Amino acid sequence: MFRVSDMQITSVAINNTGDWLALGCGKGSAAQLVVWEWQSETYVLKQQAHSQRILAVQYSPDGSLLGTGAEDGKIFVWSMENGSLLDVLSGHQSNIADISMHGNALASVSWDRTLKLWNIVDSTCETTELAQEGLAVAFSPCGLLIAVLTVDSNVTIYHAKDKEIVQKLAGYPSAFIRKQVAVLICINGIVKGRLWNIVDSTCETTELAQEGLAVAISPCGLLIAVLTVDSNVTIYHAKDMAFIGSIDARLDLDPSRGQADLITRQNAAKSKSFTCMQFSPDSAMLLLGGESNNFCMYSVVDRMLVKKFTITENRSLDGVVLDVNRRNFTEFGNMALFDSSDSETEPDGKRAIRLPGSKHFDLGERSARPQVAVYAVTYCPTGRRFAVCSTEGVGVYSLDTVGLFDPFQLDSQTTPAMIKNALSLDDYSTALMASLRLNDTPLIQRSMESTPLEQSWFFHRICYRLSYSYWSLYLKIPVELVVRSLPLSYVEKLLKWIADGRVVASSTHVHFYMVRHFFFVSSSKVSVSKNIDI
Repeated sequence: MFRVSDMQITSVAINNTGDWLALGCGKGSAAQLVVWEWQSETYVLKQQAHSQRILAVQYSPDGSLLGTGAEDGKIFVWSMENGSLLDVLSGHQSNIADISMHGNALASVSWDRTLKLWNIVDSTCETTELAQEGLAVAFSPCGLLIAVLTVDSNVTIYHAKDKEIVQKLAGYPSAFIRKQVAVLICINGIVKGRLWNIVDSTCETTELAQEGLAVAISPCGLLIAVLTVDSNVTIYHAKDMAFIGSIDARLDLDPSRGQADLITRQNAAKSKSFTCMQFSPDSAMLLLGGESNNFCMYSVVDRMLVKKFTITENRSLDGVVLDVNRRNFTEFGNMALFDSSDSETEPDGKRAIRLPGSKHFDLGERSARPQVAVYAVTYCPTGRRFAVCSTEGVGVYSLDTVGLFDPFQLDSQTTPAMIKNALSLDDYSTALMASLRLNDTPLIQRSMESTPLEQSWFFHRICYRLSYSYWSLYLKIPVELVVRSLPLSYVEKLLKWIADGRVVASSTHVHFYMVRHFFFVSSSKVSVSKNIDI
């Protein structure tokens, strides 16, 4: 953490009781938020981002934590419940190359030739010296083995408990590793890939069409995806390395021309490609990111583009605008490359180069635009969200758009009469939510048991006269429709109400059907929301 006295304070706020003082200080990567309790003279909260580029990101197995590693040699552990910083793991003397999480353990490799195994609970670590700089690290699914790739093209398998070397595998230059059960993949910098079985040290070699950059194994263990330098993804069967299909993602990369590029955009795009990828937990999607302002999601079965995401619209970064503005061209060159500001404190949107010939470390007098790119992608084990590590930082994308706050909870018109009126109009979901807001057991019981288990005969006749699409939509039983319409906060309250045993003995047991549909509709959302305690 930087000291507050070393930076300019830009924002001040005081809470209602006057006990806490919030200070926002610094700017850019050195900005931080500090909450100070003046009575005890202690910090209540200290939040700060990485001071340099984030190169590695990884979810914990339960999806509640997110670990990030950056060029500043620090590892941050974030809470996915509220996005707050839980812990800072400091110990590496150089860039963090890769991290891997398993349970309460976090393994990290750095360019300082060390492998560190951290305990997230008490922030302790055990250090193992490496022969060369580390490039990648991965836990085995059981958590007993750790695979480490170094720059000398060797893959070393360590025992996670005593750090003893179990096995060494000879790799290739620029190799990259990923794991699945007892299988290890090495993609070399030439045109070959190796499939290792670390149990009996057997190896199977596969010829690649281009230089390999990344590899991913599906969570089901049946598919292997290989990304080459021409942005082509080749999918193989993991058992016999049989060719299944390929995804040509070259046109979807859509790279831009840099401000300092002297060649056209079409020629500049030939030297850029996707560099990282990962399967979704259900092995149905494949996420790709690389040297572009875009990252893409593909369907593995159809091998087609599902959605293209844009990282940022911040034009102070190089690579956001597709091509350079030719109106800035003069006889002296591209004027956009020159810093025309005469003020050192003016926020010109450019990042300072701190040492001559370097783009990081201490402040200097020159400035430049960072190149926008994606450095790592990772899926949450629940499959409901994924994280993308880019020049702008770490962005978390989620399918859960419904928040836990319901603005209608403060509605003064929520009365028993309104609930009875909603039931008379067959508006079962509104009646159930209103009764849960009142927390009235008889009304909850009445609203729940008034929901029919099947549609009436007259409703079936009406739906039969509709088209097939409308017919299949409206023929769903009312219990399922009510469950689908309930927000996550009401799902929590209703499950707690049922779990507390408030259902009377004379019930028709409609709640059994509701719980069944809860498991099919909302189980993934409840598992992601960690602040729900049932």
